Amino acid sequence: MKSEIKIFCKNINEYVPINGGETLIDVYNKLKERINFTPICARVNNKTENMHYPIFSPKQVEFLSYNSGSGQRAYVRSLCMILYKAVTECCPGVKLRIEHAISKGYYCRLIGNIEITGELVERLLKKMREIVDKDFPFIRKEKLTTDVIKIFESQGLYDKVQLLQTTQQLYTVFYQLDNLCDSYYGCLAPSTGMIYAFDLIPYEEGLLLLGMDSENEKEASKPIVQDKMYKAFTEYVNFNHIIGVKNAGELNRAIEKGVSSDLINVAEAL
Repeated sequence: MKSEIKIFCKNINEYVPINGGETLIDVYNKLKERINFTPICARVNNKTENMHYPIFSPKQVEFLSYNSGSGQRAYVRSLCMILYKAVTECCPGVKLRIEHAISKGYYCRLIGNIEITGELVERLLKKMREIVDKDFPFIRKEKLTTDVIKIFESQGLYDKVQLLQTTQQLYTVFYQLDNLCDSYYGCLAPSTGMIYAFDLIPYEEGLLLLGMDSENEKEASKPIVQDKMYKAFTEYVNFNHIIGVKNAGELNRAIEKGVSSDLINVAEAL
């Protein structure tokens, strides 16, 4: 028999009795008549959690909308994984690299033997909308890091493999979307069906992924011109290639090998 516990819901400012093991979605379904939005995630004891998070002890819970800071970040992470799946299905063998925020969107590169054309962008966008329409769940998983490394190796996520090999964490949290896995620094939406406002356009040498407009959640953001910002980021990427450290995993490797002082000297010289 499940034990009954009480949580405090900040959205209605009341204690709510629940059964131990119920998820945040279960709790929301009990209260949705009193909460005037559909949450994308929630803050549990001031820590952001996904909606599949189970509750086994008394907690303070605050459901978060798209417009909250944590909600916007969960939306963007979910959108990035949808694009990742679209690329794997439309462009086998091509790697997606999401580099930085710019022009009210996120600059992406496709690494491989491929030319970015308007037809390709339309095909990717169509596939993303198909993934949203199918309402796949984002399934949160946690496994031994050694097992996650094998999964990421099979998908060609070698940057993340190198990072996991150098962080010395016993377990790693990751998400599964259909048959695809990836890891993120934070939670994702409950399912792809919640990610409805977005766009994808050609941008410089790559793509610009546009998420929800902060002022109108029914529309995608409109890009703005940021030529100097793009130039600065491009110089930054070239700088990383010159010093031989393109990501955190490579930096960790350099520190393990005892060459961090050499990296500092080269960086200062540049």
